[in-house]
Amino acid sequence: MKKWCTLLLSFVLCFALGQNTFAVEVDFENQFSCGNTAILTATGKTAFVENVTKQYSDLKTLERQVTYDVDQVNSLMMEVAFAESQTIREMYLNKLEELGIYRYSLENCNTPTPMSDSHDIYFDNTEAYYSVQEKVWIITSSGRWRTEEWHNEKPATGGNVGCPDVFGVGFTNVSGKYNARVVRCYGVLRNGWDGEQRRARDTYNRGGGDGATGFYFKLQDSIEMVDTTNKRAALEDTYIGSEWFASCTYSDEFTEYSGIATGFYVHTWNKAVITGVELGVQDKTAGLVVKITNQSFSFPAYGSDVKF
Repeated sequence: MKKWCTLLLSFVLCFALGQNTFAVEVDFENQFSCGNTAILTATGKTAFVENVTKQYSDLKTLERQVTYDVDQVNSLMMEVAFAESQTIREMYLNKLEELGIYRYSLENCNTPTPMSDSHDIYFDNTEAYYSVQEKVWIITSSGRWRTEEWHNEKPATGGNVGCPDVFGVGFTNVSGKYNARVVRCYGVLRNGWDGEQRRARDTYNRGGGDGATGFYFKLQDSIEMVDTTNKRAALEDTYIGSEWFASCTYSDEFTEYSGIATGFYVHTWNKAVITGVELGVQDKTAGLVVKITNQSFSFPAYGSDVKF
């Protein structure tokens, strides 16, 4: 009898511990907690649009309206994302405002997010901008490697590292009807160097879907030799993938759409191959599911959840 009581007690303890572990796992994958604490509405975005439209209109009655092109906007937003100080960041935000593009402050939910096991990745905040001239919303996400661990993944002869990486933004816990359309998108991998040593690989083609669940890009990262002198004497490895930037522009109807936005990045090397990407999956971080063969040669990383 004593033996049976001991076994029964062990079973109860294991069951209880198993339930706790299961609960933690669910909470880890479903980061909607910040969305459940308040009703997400478009009221804030609507008021913001009205305010900045008037602000820009008043400004341009005194000055000549400045036009811009898409490449210029992408460049300025990347300068904001990768600015090395708040002063530099504010300088480029001011340049965007001169073009009628205003940053909309997103509330950070401060929920824990899974990073790579080696903590090699740093995520910038997901950002939202509104362009008064075009009457569009621009959602961006960016990040970078904080270490040079990519050296350990270098192929024997250099070149591509694994298969194309995936990065972008996922929307979850959405509210309001999605009537917006995607105007354009832009994704880029860079080596993080400036001047003649800068290397980049970019695309204007995003993954599938209508944009309601977010957007993503697939780009091939690689390690190349770069001349670090003007005399072409000293060569050094550079990683085209040490920085990434993702941007998607939505029509004005995006004002009525709200939810949680989460930046993500999935890195592969060696034999790993990404065979499928899906957004909008319930109870998954960023709503993201990525199918990978040889998954041990890969890792995902996520930015903080923000309300939009």
